Amino acid sequence: MEEDLGRRPTTELHSKGLPTVWTVGHATERPRPVSIAGQHKRWLRTGGRVMSSIGKAKAAVPSTVEAIRMASVSVLGSTTTRGLPVGAAVGLGSMMEENSETVAMNVAPLVFSVRDSLRESEGLELLSVIWDLDRTPSSEILPEQLVVAGSSVGEASSHACMLTWEKGVVDPFKVDANIRKLTRKMADIEVAVLSSGLDYDREGLAVLRHFADRFNRVMFVDMLDRQFQSSYTTTSVKPDDIDFEAVVKAKCRKDFSTMPPGLRVLKPRELQMVLPKAEPGVLSEHFKHRIMTPNAIETLVTRIPEVGRTILGELNAYAYSSEEVGIATTVIGALVEYIGRDRIRASELDKAIEQGNNFSDMVAKTVDVLSEAVEQHISSGAALLPTGHKDALVSIAAAKTKKLTGRGGEVALNMLTRFLDQMMDTVERAIPEGEETRAWQLKGALRYFVAYARKVAYYFAEEFRRFLVITLSRKTVLSTIVAFRQELTGRFTSPTDLMLFQKFIAELYSMLNAAFDKATFEGVRMKTPTQLMDVAIDAMIEGFDSLDVSDLISFSDTAQIARLEVTSRHTVRAAGQEGALDSEGKALMDKLSTLEGLVGDISPNIAGTVLARPFISQVLDAVDAGGADLKGELIRAVDSLGEKSPEWRVEALHLVNEAFSGVQDASDYRSNLLAFARYVHENIGLRMSSQSILDRVRSEADHLQKAHEQELKRWEQICLQIEEENKAIRQHNEKRQRLLEQAKVDYVRESAEYDAALKQVEPKPALAEQTMPPQAEGSTVSVTPPEPLQSRLRGIDLELPLLVAKPLPVKPEPSGDLIISVELRDLLAAKLDEMGKREHELEKLISQHLQGLKAERARATGESSVSINEEFLEYLMNSTIRSLGRLLPRATRVYLTDPEFPGLVYLVTYDYHDDEMTVRLGNNFLR
Repeated sequence: MEEDLGRRPTTELHSKGLPTVWTVGHATERPRPVSIAGQHKRWLRTGGRVMSSIGKAKAAVPSTVEAIRMASVSVLGSTTTRGLPVGAAVGLGSMMEENSETVAMNVAPLVFSVRDSLRESEGLELLSVIWDLDRTPSSEILPEQLVVAGSSVGEASSHACMLTWEKGVVDPFKVDANIRKLTRKMADIEVAVLSSGLDYDREGLAVLRHFADRFNRVMFVDMLDRQFQSSYTTTSVKPDDIDFEAVVKAKCRKDFSTMPPGLRVLKPRELQMVLPKAEPGVLSEHFKHRIMTPNAIETLVTRIPEVGRTILGELNAYAYSSEEVGIATTVIGALVEYIGRDRIRASELDKAIEQGNNFSDMVAKTVDVLSEAVEQHISSGAALLPTGHKDALVSIAAAKTKKLTGRGGEVALNMLTRFLDQMMDTVERAIPEGEETRAWQLKGALRYFVAYARKVAYYFAEEFRRFLVITLSRKTVLSTIVAFRQELTGRFTSPTDLMLFQKFIAELYSMLNAAFDKATFEGVRMKTPTQLMDVAIDAMIEGFDSLDVSDLISFSDTAQIARLEVTSRHTVRAAGQEGALDSEGKALMDKLSTLEGLVGDISPNIAGTVLARPFISQVLDAVDAGGADLKGELIRAVDSLGEKSPEWRVEALHLVNEAFSGVQDASDYRSNLLAFARYVHENIGLRMSSQSILDRVRSEADHLQKAHEQELKRWEQICLQIEEENKAIRQHNEKRQRLLEQAKVDYVRESAEYDAALKQVEPKPALAEQTMPPQAEGSTVSVTPPEPLQSRLRGIDLELPLLVAKPLPVKPEPSGDLIISVELRDLLAAKLDEMGKREHELEKLISQHLQGLKAERARATGESSVSINEEFLEYLMNSTIRSLGRLLPRATRVYLTDPEFPGLVYLVTYDYHDDEMTVRLGNNFLR
């Protein structure tokens, strides 16, 4: 192995590679390891140049060895100590190798996204990810497994992405050991570059790229030679060696809206976390090595399946030969010339298919002439310049054109001429310029071209039929959906209706493309567009019946609708302030922004922090040391995170308190810690939806409302108490007032009596005195005056002083937070309720439209047409030429390691049953 890594190919790899395998009445056979090793070594020594290994008898069918090589890919990516990426790709046709560095650079970020996510959330290193590649039944050899493996040595790191023609060819632990060697070699080369005085950016990186390409070619040959296949001495970690600690179940479905297709993991998901059987002390240590953060579980459950499809898509973009594309382009142009028109209407379908079959027969005859000319020229052994070889081939072909007479003969002759031009372009790239070459030395390149021409001739008629059926069907359904959208757009005016309508229409387009791309993937067997439309429309109806609107609508969508409503309610109308929001409107907007930040940033960060292994280890160490309960230690640990914002700590403490609100037995802290982890996942890990945010807002509003109601009750009680006291005061004052009034009345009465009495004793005028008898000496008449009014009033004041009633306290008004929370609660509840009602209405409306389309499909189809020149080549690229588009990746296993604990391996397995995926996570810590 070490010798291979250091070996330098003698020439640059010929960019055209070898043709993809196909069958024309031949069955491929599985290779035997001993039969391919030597040929692959020879391929490496010659720099990958196409050599004359194909015998004349097998000129039409490439060897199994070549087919295996064309069903395999190796992509090596390395990151230098300066953080700069270099890489190379090899395999799967000429375009892959012509764009070697581009492919490697496109794949690297996808691998890094998974690697970095697991490294940041759990501190684990990605050792390997394995995807099995599903395909439709076919005798063609295609990759069966996608393996990504990576390793780091110091500041340098490398990863490999491999497509293997057979499962089990690449063992994750063996390839990891190889990548470690490569990483060390790349690091040593970088040291040499830095020591050499070369300009690092202009010359040093070129050297590193050169070695990356060289090492990748060696690794590719070793893979083909089964050097990475597992053996009895290989490290092995199987499910029986693992204690599984978490199980995630989720619905999934095949998503054909992209090419290649992939698995789409749906929500909601069911998470089960379990405690393995072990001693309590050992369980505490095991907790410190569990994968618990929502980000890590989300990466393993959702992103791993998606990344497999994305990596395959990047490889598929270059998984073809430029020769095949050139041949297909020539044949398509000849087809248009043959049938005399570019555009085919649905009403002309049967005739066009018949013409395509006849044309395909003509293409096969043309390729036969080309093949005979090639074989005759190879047998001649003539030593010529490239132009001489071309003239000789043209001359030989011209003598054989009698086979191309009859209908379309001129088209066939033109096509043959273009084939010869394209073939010589291939030959000229394979031989030194200006040098004479023997004809037999060109047989690899010439037969290479003929092989692709036969391949195109073989599939052309059937793919043309499928193209017409699928494209006419797709265009028909698409045109009706466009008309349906235009018809309904004016009917939806509210923000909720518009948002839902746009979401549903976008999903409808996605389902439409998925239905027809599935037909492309599986190979449509329907003979008419109406038959295919029935299948596609039924699939779309079924998709809408099972659609969960929560998969389409995020809280950001709900918040945007709520903002529009807030703007409508709280816009200031006063002059000079038009368009501004009042204070409540601004507060509501701020609250919505806070909630969005909570969903997008704060809550995920809290979940990732409190379930991170360092945090859990700190808490468990404190609890195991004694003197602390789990809840209290969690709270102390949260409070100790001084780098976090106050809002973060408030939310984290709220989470801890809520999680432990129903805990009865605080002594079983390991089970309680597991329950805490479940609570975190259920509330801010897997289910952060609009409904969960509404539940939170409702809880806050209800809490504030309850506090306000309690405050009102206290105010009422105080008021009742004061009222009782004031009642006695009022009675006292009323009695006093009555006495005062009575004193005044008595005083008036007594004063009147006094005045009357006084008049009786007062002396008469002089006349009266003369007539009155004289009084006896010593007798006097006196009248007692009444008690003064002020004296009486003072007496009453002293006995019954005026009392002042106690004032009632001010009635508590709802706080600003309460007003905002209640309005936001009612607003979000109303909008979600409205969305629920509109959702059912729109689903019914769309289902009715699709059902109506089934009834009118025949009439609608007649209006569709396709352009052969503009559309057929793109269809061929997706359906046939880019071979990886016919594969569907399913994640099967992920291996992770802990750099701080050698020998500790994490295994994640994926099982599929119908539309359900089960993911199990565990490690070998207890083994």
